[in-house]
Order: sequence, then structure tokens, then C-alpha cells
Amino acid sequence: MNTFFTLLPTMQLVCSSAASSQNYRYRLAAINETLHPVSLDQVNGTVTNASSLVDDSLGNAIFTGPSSATYDFGRNITGNITLTVGDVDADQYIGVHFTAINASASDGCAEITSIGTNETFWFFATGPGNFTVPRQHERGSFQHLSLLHNTTGGIQVQQITVQ
Repeated sequence: MNTFFTLLPTMQLVCSSAASSQNYRYRLAAINETLHPVSLDQVNGTVTNASSLVDDSLGNAIFTGPSSATYDFGRNITGNITLTVGDVDADQYIGVHFTAINASASDGCAEITSIGTNETFWFFATGPGNFTVPRQHERGSFQHLSLLHNTTGGIQVQQITVQ
């Protein structure tokens, strides 16, 4: 008997299991659920305490000069994105930028592919407070969220939440 046809049922089982195991990666935030980043992926420029925004406690990430930090939520999510901002120097902007991972089936096997990015949404932070991305600028789903700072001076971000 041909070895290929002997292994075919096993290969189909592995692909089916892989496809179904990827389904957990896409999760909408429930109405009463608040999500936070689970890890810090990358920092560019000067961001002090960037990892303090990972989890649900208030952090103390300070973006100074042109800088960015990218956070991972561990799976594709969607919801209202809010930044809690602390101390702010005069005339500071902080941007929110999204990327997503798409779990799709191709020939019976799960395939993770990048589905692109959205344009950056900029907040003009004049003082401490909560800044929420307006509905018309929200992303359908995302896994990675980057905070971008493009001005001189500094801004303190205390928390990233998705509801």
C-alpha cells in the first residue's frame, strides 16, 4: 500500500486539530469584560517602564521624544480602546496603531497570516485623563497595539484597556 494514502487520515486529523485549536485566538471583549496587553513586544526610542502597561494594574510608562512601544494581547480581540494618561508636558500627542493576525483555513489546515494595519489615531493630550478611540476610528480586530509618541517632551501612560 502506498505510504501517502496510509498517512492521509493522520494528516487530516492533525490539520483539523490545528485549525480548531486556532479558533481561540479570536475573541471579542464581552460587554462587562476589560482586557489588557499580556506582553510587551518592542520598544523604539525612549520609553521608560514600558512593561508596566502589561496587566490590569496602573503603570507608569513615560514616552520621551519620538518613541513607540508595541503591546501584544495574545490573540485577536476587539472593543473600545482607552488610554489612561497621567502627567503630560505641553502640546503632546500619543498615537494608537493596530495590527491583527488572521486565523483562516486553507486546504483544511489553519494558517496565520497578517491582514494589515490601520492608520494611526492621534490623541492631543492636554492633561491627565482617559482618552478613548472614537467608534468611527476603531479597528474590527487586532492583536498588537502600538503607542506612538512623535513630539519632543514627555507623556505618561498609566493603562491600556479594551472593553
